[in-house]
Amino acid sequence: MALATGIFGLLNILFIISLFGLGIYALVTFIKFMKQKQASDHELNEKLSLLIEEIRSK
Repeated sequence: MALATGIFGLLNILFIISLFGLGIYALVTFIKFMKQKQASDHELNEKLSLLIEEIRSK
């Protein structure tokens, strides 16, 4: 009985650790995605600014 309790306790601890790991992985992935989106938004903003300047100069 004690062995089964120990095994289930160990599995429970591993499960909690894996949930924390999954949460950290999701957070890091989300941060990388937001940085990439911010860079692409900045690039698009530059292109739009050049296009607006070109239209105004005509």
